[in-house]
This record gives sequence, structure tokens and C-alpha cells, in this order.
Amino acid sequence: MIELDMILALLNRADRLHAAASRLFEKIARGELKRVAVAASAYLELMLMMRLKGFDHNEIIKNIKG
Repeated sequence: MIELDMILALLNRADRLHAAASRLFEKIARGELKRVAVAASAYLELMLMMRLKGFDHNEIIKNIKG
């Protein structure tokens, strides 16, 4: 189960876990790891953080959908 801290580490190159997060998401993208889920709470927390940083609703949805 992927939690918010791993998503933030992936997005933040300065995070001490960035390299590990990058490797993890690369394995998921290549299909080496299957049945990986993102915690529903991680989506909610990410949306709340983005809202606090001034993102509008459309920007948040666009970023979460990819």
C-alpha cells in the first residue's frame, strides 16, 4: 500500500527517500510489482495539501489523474 509520504518523496527531488520512491514507482510502471494500491487517505491528504498551497479544484484533479 502506497502512502502519502512515498508520493511526496517521488515528487520532491530533495527528499531523502526520493531515490527509493523513484525505484519503487519504476518497478510498478514496468509491471515488476503487481497489485499495488494507493491508500485512499493519501489522495485526500494530497488534495488537502494542494488546496492549502493555493491550487484550484481543476488543477488538483488534473495533477492527481496524471
